[in-house]
Amino acid sequence: MTNDHHFDQLAPRFSRNIYANLKGQLRLALLQDDLQPWLTDKPTRVLDAGGGQGQMSAIWAAAGHSVTLVDAAEPMLQQAQLLLDERQLSQRVTLHHSTLQAYLPGAPQFSRILCHAVLEWTRDPRALVQQLAARLTPDGVLSLMFYNRHSLVLRNAMGGILVKLQQDKLAGDGRKLTPTNPIDPAAAYSWLEQAGLTIELKRGVRCLFDYMPRITQRAADFDDIIALERPLREQEPYRHMARYIHVVARRSAPA
Repeated sequence: MTNDHHFDQLAPRFSRNIYANLKGQLRLALLQDDLQPWLTDKPTRVLDAGGGQGQMSAIWAAAGHSVTLVDAAEPMLQQAQLLLDERQLSQRVTLHHSTLQAYLPGAPQFSRILCHAVLEWTRDPRALVQQLAARLTPDGVLSLMFYNRHSLVLRNAMGGILVKLQQDKLAGDGRKLTPTNPIDPAAAYSWLEQAGLTIELKRGVRCLFDYMPRITQRAADFDDIIALERPLREQEPYRHMARYIHVVARRSAPA
């Protein structure tokens, strides 16, 4: 397994391929759906762990929360600063240039931690889950979204890339946006439970869209696609076919 992967060199491609098209818009909108009960709660301290270009930090800051965004890629943080300045939210968000492994051990506790599309780029995802859980306040909530290994199996099969399946070599090489360590959902659920967290929400993110032909994706209407996605997100088998799995888990308060 390689070391943790950071997006210093891939930041422009990340912005173009993730946020500047329909699939990124769907991902962000579906996460907002899931987090709405906590987003509209009373203002609190939020950690955006590996928060990249700051889209989620901006949403939480606009709702009145105090946010700390930590990311290891300086170009990502520069983009986040531009976004926060543009939306006049800089005073509510503190940016930290650091790996999570370096930042978390001495960090304060947070009542809300967001960690989206980070786990699959780490060498030891189980250890990162434990570190994140340790920084939650009692009754605090972790929002964890990770790249689903099952979807990568299905996508490679549909594309006829059988050698990767036969050799069980699904990981990316770090030069593109295929994660270096795609996550088996059952393993992630187990890590959360081992870290003392109780899963309260478990939904797929983009159950259908990523399997549509490219010509259909390019012509698709956002409202039509999200209307198709929403009813399937907690249904099997669609939930565990999704490109990402989003889990919200709570740390129990002392009795």
